[in-house]
Amino acid sequence: MAPAEEGGKPRTKKVALPEEEFEAWLDLKLGEALQVTSAQWKRLGGRPARHHFTGEAVVRDSEVLQDLALNGVGGGTATGAGLLLTSPLDTP
Repeated sequence: MAPAEEGGKPRTKKVALPEEEFEAWLDLKLGEALQVTSAQWKRLGGRPARHHFTGEAVVRDSEVLQDLALNGVGGGTATGAGLLLTSPLDTP
């Protein structure tokens, strides 16, 4: 078996997601657990590109949210990226 096919999957190069697709990506990754009501991001630099996301959301499923918080979000969790931190909003 060729190295590109080890483990049954062909190896592919990862390509950074364009910023105009971030909101759809957040909905895809978080949608079962959270209804995102606002999101902002800041590019941190580096290669591959890294971003820091902040925002507000309404919890849809607390058990799914707990799994996301424990396991991370996205493809960079093995290298320490994808940490999901949550906190309640301060309400007046």
